[in-house]
Amino acid sequence: ATDDCSNFAQWVFCILRGDPEPIKTLLKKYHGYNCVSCGKEGFMEGLDLEHTIPVHKGGGGSWLNNYTLMCRGCHKKKTKLDLAKPLKNKPQLTLF
Repeated sequence: ATDDCSNFAQWVFCILRGDPEPIKTLLKKYHGYNCVSCGKEGFMEGLDLEHTIPVHKGGGGSWLNNYTLMCRGCHKKKTKLDLAKPLKNKPQLTLF
């Protein structure tokens, strides 16, 4: 396999495994170093990897469309809201 193909396979494996640092690196290319909720600028260390659909509601082990970058304050607020909402129907996520 070519180096590009091999590198792509490694990125896909890291995403599906849920490795935070490679996912943050890819998301930073789309969102920059900003919280998607409040727009606060930060560095990678200051941004949390957040599941759009929470893990406890079926959002674990998913593709990049279920991840965003949030500052710690916004992430805590969203997590509290997510935990307060009852689970009605388990959402269906697609890998691609």
